[in-house]
Amino acid sequence: MDQFDWSLLVQLSTNKQKESLFNSSTTLISNKDYKDDDVFHILHTIRVHFRFLLNLYKISVEKDKVLIENALVIIVKEYTDNTDWKKNIFQPFLEKNEHNLIGMFLEFFNQFHNDNRKEILAYLLNNTSIANIFEVLKYSTSTEIRKEVFKKLKTRQIGEEDFSHMFEIIDTLVLTLNENELEDYSEPLLDILENNQKSDHFKKIYKEIKYKKDLLKIFNQKVLQTKDKIKKLNKVENPFNDRKNFGSFKQSMQEEMERHRRFIVALLYFEEEPEKTYKILKAILNDSIQPIYALNLLIVRCKLLNKDDDNYLESYKDALLEWENLSIQFENNILDKSEYVILLEGYQIINNFDKFLYYWNTMPEYLKNDLDIVPIRCKFLQKQQMSATAIKYLEEVFIFHKEIDKSKKDELEKIKDDLVNEYEVAYKSKQILKINSSSIILTPEEAKVYWLKIKNMIDEHHAKIFPREEELSLEEFILENMRLISLELLERRENVKNKSKKLFIEDMINDWVTSLINQRMGFINWSARDQSRGGNSATDKSAGERDIIVSNQSKDDLFLIEAFRLFGCSRQTIKSHMDKLDGYNAKGCNVVVVLVYCKVKEFFTLCNNYKNYLVNQQYKGFDNTNLSNNIFDEIDSKKVNLKIFKEIRKKNNKEITLYHLLSDFE
Repeated sequence: MDQFDWSLLVQLSTNKQKESLFNSSTTLISNKDYKDDDVFHILHTIRVHFRFLLNLYKISVEKDKVLIENALVIIVKEYTDNTDWKKNIFQPFLEKNEHNLIGMFLEFFNQFHNDNRKEILAYLLNNTSIANIFEVLKYSTSTEIRKEVFKKLKTRQIGEEDFSHMFEIIDTLVLTLNENELEDYSEPLLDILENNQKSDHFKKIYKEIKYKKDLLKIFNQKVLQTKDKIKKLNKVENPFNDRKNFGSFKQSMQEEMERHRRFIVALLYFEEEPEKTYKILKAILNDSIQPIYALNLLIVRCKLLNKDDDNYLESYKDALLEWENLSIQFENNILDKSEYVILLEGYQIINNFDKFLYYWNTMPEYLKNDLDIVPIRCKFLQKQQMSATAIKYLEEVFIFHKEIDKSKKDELEKIKDDLVNEYEVAYKSKQILKINSSSIILTPEEAKVYWLKIKNMIDEHHAKIFPREEELSLEEFILENMRLISLELLERRENVKNKSKKLFIEDMINDWVTSLINQRMGFINWSARDQSRGGNSATDKSAGERDIIVSNQSKDDLFLIEAFRLFGCSRQTIKSHMDKLDGYNAKGCNVVVVLVYCKVKEFFTLCNNYKNYLVNQQYKGFDNTNLSNNIFDEIDSKKVNLKIFKEIRKKNNKEITLYHLLSDFE
């Protein structure tokens, strides 16, 4: 299911079809008369639909997400009853034999609108298994949600009756061992596992977990000195004795437990003697390459670096490269939060734009509001001179968490103050000292440094730097580039005259526009995508096609381009294209460019008729406007075969600028 592009299905659906698509499980839910033999078939069908909705959710526009959330709420409330196996789509038998549906759901649950999130959380805390309540903690970064979960856990006594499957016990136990806040729950869970280890497989798992827990307990004893902890660690009996049974020591559980003990010893040296930690970890990795050993090797190697060293950044790059090379050998490793924190911080420090964005974009959505990750991204955005984006991101984080620990809140407030001050300086201060640039001579290396700084500036700064004549706003910068591209298109019109098919010509011109944008703006990583499917069509009967979408270096959409040919002032043709705009603009771009390729004898007459028609039209999906005050400004194109009009429309009280560029292709 993950490999199919479900967005096509959504985009091909009318609103009525979407409602039917999102709520198809309600038929099964309302029918409670099925037999026991049919139960698992029904539950499986609902799970398939539930997973299908989650796939739709991650690629849908905002208005569709609300509908999908509502459908998910209905299913969760009807089919998350831990006391009735017939009404539980998250029961362990189904989870382990198919997919971890609860985990997938909880990832997206963090992004739900506040009312839906509260409703589902309250229901889960009262109706799902204790194992799934721990899963809520695992997948949540919200302070508010975690607070509610801990509050609920304090009222629950954990017993064997809370678990119906061994894997539930094991997964929950491992989670409690990995989070300090859950340490108190590990002992009763270990007792439950001990009492239920019926097969050799589970006996082996119990031995491994208990041994690691005993080591961890010694590691966390604050009253003991390092040398005393090491003595106690060495006395913990290894529960396995299988070294002689394997030709390779790497396959031996006895050897694996010994490596883990050495790993814990290595961590004890981390603060006072990090060189010892590094040496032990390197030796362990020579025997067995495991993600946890490699990650800690990266951490200690970075700790050993001297920030005052001239080669600090190069050494940091080498440390990250070593981890990358080791990670290639990991089998089926899914990065966890700690790995994302270390890697994002590392690539932020060395200012590797591409690597940072790679890990940011591949990181689960629920971690993007994690309070350990937020400061890292803010520092990264600040380095890219994207303070405005960082400020907006912080504001969203404050809204998401609602309640934040005072020390963490103070840290984030300070970051925000620094960003605001930097943003104000960048936009309000004027440089008084003028420098004669002709006297500046840069080496190629120096020029590269300056160029990378300029290239990574925000779009508004680019608009002030690159125009030849004067500083422009971002909107003016976009318009100027589209004006120049339109003029280049006009120079190619002879090629168009040799083609007869309308669709072929439109595709060919759009290819030119896409190519010209990429050529002209590729140096600052702006990119144009031709005929990307997205949004809704004017009629809601078929998928709309945004002729071109232009994005900046952060992959944020900058503006949309709707392009069409006009052979006369056909009001139906003009209206149909204007009615497409809102459906395409799902992400709410502030600028929309309409390119009209005109093929008429009376070009100026067509332009006037075009303007006079649209100035009196409401646009589908936009706020209704007082047409008597509507203005179509004409902007000087500096050419007789290109007309430019500007108008302002509103969507949800937000201004959207529309530029109409009419080119004479006759």
